[in-house]
Amino acid sequence: MEYFYRHYGEYDPAIAQVATWLNFRLKNEFKTQQAKFHKCAEQTIQTTDPEDDSRDLFAMMVSPSYGSQAKLMKEEIEHWIAEDRELQTITIKNRPEITAQGLLQKRFVEEGEWSTLARDYGTSIATLSSFYERQCRTRLIQFVEANFDFSPPDTPINPCEHLRGLSKQKRFEHLNFHDYLSEWVKLDPQLRTLTLRGKPEITARIVLEKLLITIQHPRQGLVQVAEALQVNPVELERFYEFRLMSLILEVVHKSFRNSR
Repeated sequence: MEYFYRHYGEYDPAIAQVATWLNFRLKNEFKTQQAKFHKCAEQTIQTTDPEDDSRDLFAMMVSPSYGSQAKLMKEEIEHWIAEDRELQTITIKNRPEITAQGLLQKRFVEEGEWSTLARDYGTSIATLSSFYERQCRTRLIQFVEANFDFSPPDTPINPCEHLRGLSKQKRFEHLNFHDYLSEWVKLDPQLRTLTLRGKPEITARIVLEKLLITIQHPRQGLVQVAEALQVNPVELERFYEFRLMSLILEVVHKSFRNSR
């Protein structure tokens, strides 16, 4: 029913009855998602953007809409990384001390920065990130596929409501929330390179600027942002949840840790 609600405009009564159309879609959805998983696993990403936009496991694990499922998944993944013997044998050529197990632990579990890891290992970011994509991340995705039902959350994250909720949390009272995020949005270079799928002119910086302006008006929300950018609200929900939310949480939590 959620799919019907979001896609009813695609239904053509001249082609099939509603029930037939929905049944056909549901039967093919699993294959569609599997194809997306494999396509993403095969792609080699650039070192300037080391996160896969449709497979951002970090974002999923901080997403409130996954709840206990995300916590369980993270615990199981950490156990797999620590215990899987195959990961111990996969290494960078001529660098046997750099194993898939070690890099997954430092990058995925401990969320180490590429620059720090490259310095600690005494190698380049390009070498580490290439090895991570080819030998580590692909195995991580395979593990998730084999052990978890990875599907979009039942309740998408509303960007405006999420930001308003953060701004009201007591632990962030020391922040002038709006000004603090506005300054970050203005200065962070990666927000100029993250773009809405199929719309390279709409960057993360533009989206966040519109969101921060909108949340200052109590009666405005996602609909107004979507209209201003001329995009579907669902696109913004997914872009925010799987690409932007983890960055925002990292920024505000970093400020919280520094203030303690």
